[in-house]
Amino acid sequence: MGVHLKIDGIDVSGFITTDSYSAESAPVFDKESEFVNIYGETVRTRVGTAVTVNAVLSDVDDVTARGLSAAFEKDEIDVVYSAPDEKSAVLTGVKLSLSLDRVFGGKRFWTARIGLHSDMVPDDGEGL
Repeated sequence: MGVHLKIDGIDVSGFITTDSYSAESAPVFDKESEFVNIYGETVRTRVGTAVTVNAVLSDVDDVTARGLSAAFEKDEIDVVYSAPDEKSAVLTGVKLSLSLDRVFGGKRFWTARIGLHSDMVPDDGEGL
């Protein structure tokens, strides 16, 4: 699929289910520097990008499931993300939402639904 995702040091790229991945970004502006120019247009300084990544992971083994559960317990984690035709990002201070479901189909694996959100990645050439 070409999406690379590392959550708190755990590479989950191989578990990403086809067509169950999405990434969205939105600009973040400095509201304190906002002003109206002589043309009546509101001018704001862009300071970064907010990023949200959602994915379903299939056939997750016990070790990876434990690692994701430990990452979920933390207030903030680090994420490394890249995908074809998109910029790569190293996201810090990320909040993780996680849902783990045990799958019994001859094998014992987990299905994980993850959501990652970073309020802002600075526009300084690093990250997104």
